[in-house]
Amino acid sequence: MLRTKEMFYGTVNAASVYPREVVKASLATNASAVILYHNHPSGAPRSAYVKRNVIA
Repeated sequence: MLRTKEMFYGTVNAASVYPREVVKASLATNASAVILYHNHPSGAPRSAYVKRNVIA
C-alpha cells in the first residue's frame, strides 16, 4: 500500500459517497489499482440496504 486517504465524513447514521471524487483522487496519483473499504462506527457488522447499494 502506498497511500491511504480518508475522503468522506458522515453523521451518526449516514455518509455521502461521491464516486467522481474517488476516481479523481485515484487519477491524481496515477494509481494502477484502488482498494475501497468502509467501517462501522457503531460496531454493528450488519449491512443496511443503502450500504449494499453503494458497495454493489
